Amino acid sequence: MIAATATVALSGCGGGTGSASGTSQSQSAPAISAAAMKRYIARAEPICRRSIVEVHALGEHLAAAAGDAESIGATVASGLVKPGIEILSDKAADLRAIRPAPNAADLNVYLGLFDPIVELSRQLLQAAEANDGSRLHELELIVADLGREQSAAARGFGFRDCALGFTDSLGGVG
Repeated sequence: MIAATATVALSGCGGGTGSASGTSQSQSAPAISAAAMKRYIARAEPICRRSIVEVHALGEHLAAAAGDAESIGATVASGLVKPGIEILSDKAADLRAIRPAPNAADLNVYLGLFDPIVELSRQLLQAAEANDGSRLHELELIVADLGREQSAAARGFGFRDCALGFTDSLGGVG
């Protein structure tokens, strides 16, 4: 259960429509050009591909270490959740640094969901370290919902690799 929880908790690489995040593009906002979207996507997708490779490597390392660990929960917490938080934080910062960033509702939702996903993942890490199964499950469900919302927003904007969730990234590259 902890392994599934950890992978779901860090699904911040992707999920949703944007309605739950509270971000929306105002009706008076100018339409973004297809060229601006393509330029942003062309700069963002390599960042997302890099994070996919990093997450996949975590998964391979965790699989190798799991057989040697006395406590799978501690192994998942230290070997997957903790470094996963760093990967997500770095990815968010790199994506937000791309300029100019189009003012698109789906992109704003996608980028905006990194902060709550990272914060909830930190709380999930604490719950895993404390072996608090009920809190772990509660956080798992919340983060999974946010991850699905973020992935849907990413797809809505036109991302491919950036729409992949953390769990998808564990399974393989590309």
